Amino acid sequence: MNPELVEDVIKEGVESLCSKLGVVKTVKFLQLIGVSRGDTVKEIEEKTGKMSKEEALQFIEKVKKEKKELWKKMGLV
Repeated sequence: MNPELVEDVIKEGVESLCSKLGVVKTVKFLQLIGVSRGDTVKEIEEKTGKMSKEEALQFIEKVKKEKKELWKKMGLV
């Protein structure tokens, strides 16, 4: 399947869930049905483990800008 189509369908699905259930219930729902693809903490550590504190904070700011709408929906901005 076309990766762009997959991303669009997933995005639309999550947005639909969020609008109907709210963010917290959406996350719980996704956890319950086993959507998680792995150890999130481990994945974060792998991406940031070799970064200095300043580099990690810059990385977070970059992600906040790139995923602004998601951060807003999660109440993190």
